[in-house]
Amino acid sequence: MLPKLEKLVVNSCRGCQILINEGEENVNFIESSQVKDLHLIECNLSDEFLPVYLTYFPNIETLYLNNNNFTILPPCIENCVNLKRLYLDDCKKLQQIMALPPNIKGLSAENCISLTSHATSLLLSQEIHEAGNTYFIFPGTKVPYWFDHRSKGSSVSFWFHNKLPTIAMCFVCRLLDKDSRHLSYELNVFINGKSTLCSYNINSFKFLSGHIYLFDLRLVEEEDEEFHSNQLDQAFFEGK
Repeated sequence: MLPKLEKLVVNSCRGCQILINEGEENVNFIESSQVKDLHLIECNLSDEFLPVYLTYFPNIETLYLNNNNFTILPPCIENCVNLKRLYLDDCKKLQQIMALPPNIKGLSAENCISLTSHATSLLLSQEIHEAGNTYFIFPGTKVPYWFDHRSKGSSVSFWFHNKLPTIAMCFVCRLLDKDSRHLSYELNVFINGKSTLCSYNINSFKFLSGHIYLFDLRLVEEEDEEFHSNQLDQAFFEGK
């Protein structure tokens, strides 16, 4: 046991499953209830062994499972109640997401090209994103049905009164140039014609074609009275 270990990185370790197979002594060596940051990138994890590892580290807050071979994110991940950030990029065999941690805020599943419609529906759940502070990336081409304001093109606007409501922003990107995979995007936010800032630095993002970017948008300066009128206010979001 390593009782004080908080971060464990075992990337590209093809023998992770062997540790479990070879007995309790090895299991006790890697098990730790204090690990908060766990990296298991490219470790050849299968459906059989992923649930086992999740039980070894019940208090993780950040989990990297990129580029592994499992096809199911198991229901037991719900027991990781402290898990807030989950990375599944390039898990190209991943099909089913049976559950999500109850306090998940960030999930990246870039190039998870085998996800079923059921898995995608779970990631698009209104209940998850209405709780706020989420940032999800995963393959897809449709804006969720529960979005009140939609626009094809580079901008969207709406009216509100006094305080800007909590907003879930969704991008769906498709590149016309088949030789390109990423799109640089800058988001400008205006309240009554005055530029303001949002909590995410969208300027630095590279958007992957054929993916959905769904996140909570909070304005840095939304409480500033100079942005508001005595009547209805207009919010205008423009991308370029």
